[in-house]
Amino acid sequence: PRPLEPLEPLEPLAYGAPAETPEALVEALQREGLRSSLPRRWHELEAFLADGRLSCAHIARLFAACARLHSVDLGGSAGHRSSAEELPVSAKLVQLFSNHVCEHVPQLTTEEITTFVSALTSTALPMDEFWLFMMAKQVQDTTSQFTARQIVHIAQRYAAKGLEDDEFFEALSIRVHEGGLAEFNPMQLSGFLVACAKVRFLHGELCNLVFPLFEDPDFVAPLSSETAGAALAAAALLDRQAFRPMACCRRLAASPRDLRVLAEDLDFA
Repeated sequence: PRPLEPLEPLEPLAYGAPAETPEALVEALQREGLRSSLPRRWHELEAFLADGRLSCAHIARLFAACARLHSVDLGGSAGHRSSAEELPVSAKLVQLFSNHVCEHVPQLTTEEITTFVSALTSTALPMDEFWLFMMAKQVQDTTSQFTARQIVHIAQRYAAKGLEDDEFFEALSIRVHEGGLAEFNPMQLSGFLVACAKVRFLHGELCNLVFPLFEDPDFVAPLSSETAGAALAAAALLDRQAFRPMACCRRLAASPRDLRVLAEDLDFA
């Protein structure tokens, strides 16, 4: 996963005049620093949304910028109230756009959906389960339109939050099974199975396709330690007792330094 950026300075470098367009507003928010500029430009966001000029594409750009930060709140963690009367900016941001985006879900691009999933499962914003539910249903109905990267990332984000939905993970698993090695690389396959394991979802046909690959020494030898470790973790979490781990174990034994790092990871441990 991409490292989080350091917290922004509390004061912006320069606070400009009101933006004339939604594009200019999103650019200004990022340029001036989201943590300090969002409260100051809040009325501009509300005005552009009210007059219909702020599109889902603009909102996705804003949420993508939020997801790169540890928090967009001056007080710290997402959703933390600075006072009893006022919601934190992160919660207000999600509330402001939730209904609007959910009403336009069918028109969202796959990249916009992936962006919203990333942001709403990040540390920067509070999790909106209804919004994520709407995203999941759209993904579930249109899995063929999503790339391998998007499918695996979305699965990992839902799993990281413990959002269990058998129909959703069934649809994703069918997509991965149909794509196979032609679309999904070994790291994506092992990572997807770990995500399934976290939400206690087992797709037998997919497991029967993927796990034998990681029993093959020739297949495993060029893989990264992270990929081999993920395959072992998935096999253990999914209780695949018939899995033969020797090829993955030999790959990890060949990189003892990597093995120590993996051993500290909860998925692997």
